[in-house]
Amino acid sequence: MHKRVFDLSKLTKKSGKSSSNAKSKYFVNKRKFETINLAYEIDKLVKSWNVGKIVIEDICFENKLKGKERNRLCKNSWDRCLFENKLGMLSKLHGYEVVEVNAAYSSIVGNIMYGNETTPDMVAASIEIARRGFKKFEKGWFYPDFRKSLN
Repeated sequence: MHKRVFDLSKLTKKSGKSSSNAKSKYFVNKRKFETINLAYEIDKLVKSWNVGKIVIEDICFENKLKGKERNRLCKNSWDRCLFENKLGMLSKLHGYEVVEVNAAYSSIVGNIMYGNETTPDMVAASIEIARRGFKKFEKGWFYPDFRKSLN
């Protein structure tokens, strides 16, 4: 299994200026450019590994999160729709499937089942998301066998 983390935390900083300011526009354009490049990088990995399915979390932000800054980071700075649309366009172009799965408790289950010294929390959660996507259309697939991880 290929494990990789893309760190985009440096792109979420605020310029401290109005949205029409050149510095603010630069940060927005840079974030969009890097988001699109991330989709192309994932597409390149998919083609090189001959993958038929990509699994992403099905997340909708209906209720407000706690705090103005957290809302800004999760909803505005992330550009999730841009990423999903670009990845969907590339999947149709190159013939692989993008599957959305419920992300509930993926961090907890992932850390119990797959967490160790060499696997960070976000990678363990992504392995759980991948397992859910791989088995999504099988009957009785949702709950993993925890007894294996306890031994």
